[in-house]
Amino acid sequence: MDLKNQFKAIISLIKNNKQTLIVNTNDSKIKNFIEKSLQKNFASSVSLTYKPDGSSLKTETIRKIVGDLSTKKTQKHFIFIDQAEKMTLGAQNAFLKVLEEPINQVYFILFTNNPKKLLKTVISRSSVINFNNEIINFENSLKKQHKDITEQEITKLKFITNQNLEIANRMLENSDFYKETEELALDAKTLVSDSTENKLLAARKYFDDREKAISLIKTTVKIYQTILLKNNSPKIKNKISEGLNSIKRLQANGSVKIILLNFVL
Repeated sequence: MDLKNQFKAIISLIKNNKQTLIVNTNDSKIKNFIEKSLQKNFASSVSLTYKPDGSSLKTETIRKIVGDLSTKKTQKHFIFIDQAEKMTLGAQNAFLKVLEEPINQVYFILFTNNPKKLLKTVISRSSVINFNNEIINFENSLKKQHKDITEQEITKLKFITNQNLEIANRMLENSDFYKETEELALDAKTLVSDSTENKLLAARKYFDDREKAISLIKTTVKIYQTILLKNNSPKIKNKISEGLNSIKRLQANGSVKIILLNFVL
């Protein structure tokens, strides 16, 4: 799941009255974005942030939060708890009582980069959002190494390279390689959504190059996996399965032409 869909998932969970979310990141930019997104989607809401006092987040802090919020609320309150993994055992047990008796209109968002330090009973009563730190690192690294790169270019490179930083940097440093790799991504898109005639034209380019054929199908599978997030249909699942099987057959020295034609048709 990419960042955009992860943010959408958080909004959707709250709209479906899921009152406790565990967000698997301590990235400050993501936390700020989530807070702004909630304020935008729930205009009259109130946001409060609590952080550990030194090396731990103590029971007294959780009890104070609960005490301050125990009165009836007429508007949504979002309670952000930073570094939730630093909650003491007593604090987690106190928080567990809140989960067992939810407070109306109060939503807890726990940020942590180590969910394993939370009680299993806390996790089981929460909705967990796992942010893809590989995507975050990919974006930050590109911006650091290529000062003039645009957000549009980063989005394109994420799709073309599947967040492979080495390939992305090589593309930006070698215009011929960029063109070749971009063409492969466009051909993969053709295999997903174009006419049978155009699919065959795209596939024929790769009949004589096993490695490029494997890259083509890998990219095509990635597109289908993205579509699956929005359209959980058996047809899409079958195409993903066919693609993965085709890759295995190509890696086992199967006929490139036959495997590509079978996958396309």
